[in-house]
Amino acid sequence: FLVTGSVNEQNIAVVKEMRGKQLGDLVMRMLLDKALQAGAKRFRLSAQRSAEGFYRIYGFEPFGEEYLDYGVAHIEMEATDESIVRAVFTGCRGSKA
Repeated sequence: FLVTGSVNEQNIAVVKEMRGKQLGDLVMRMLLDKALQAGAKRFRLSAQRSAEGFYRIYGFEPFGEEYLDYGVAHIEMEATDESIVRAVFTGCRGSKA
């Protein structure tokens, strides 16, 4: 969702049998690209601790305290438009950054 320049992702996952096929990367790049095109400046998400490294690839950094959601450890993460562009799109074909 794009709300006053912020994006909030909710419940995004790749089903187990489709993992390892770069679909999560494709989904993240598409979502982030669309959000950047729409003018988003700040991105926040709640990640399972086991997926923290995945989101760091896209420029997200953890903040706040770890919490449990249905018994699974989670952490809030956020990124800015600059950190997303640096982490994801710099060096992509056609990138001028």
